[in-house]
Amino acid sequence: MNKAAYRVETPTALIGVRGTDLIVIVNDDQSTTVIVLRGSVEVIAKQSQQSKLVSKSTSVLIYSAWNIDDIDYAVPPDPGLDTGLNPGATANDGGEQGGGGH
Repeated sequence: MNKAAYRVETPTALIGVRGTDLIVIVNDDQSTTVIVLRGSVEVIAKQSQQSKLVSKSTSVLIYSAWNIDDIDYAVPPDPGLDTGLNPGATANDGGEQGGGGH
């Protein structure tokens, strides 16, 4: 993808990526968790257009299309990139972890 900028859309958020590493989780309730490992992203709540710049080692939860809240989220040393893994699981965990979806 063009490293200059691209956008990720979830049910509750638009996420403008700016050359970064991040984890995006769409939860069962359609809320979105954004965890920034490196760089920064701009997160916009779809309905309210509330915007927040999220930087390295921080995370937010967009629990409805209206609100963006800072949250604490312990990022594992190797979050893994297998989309079948739950947050915190890695490819070395030895099996399917059941769809957390990120």
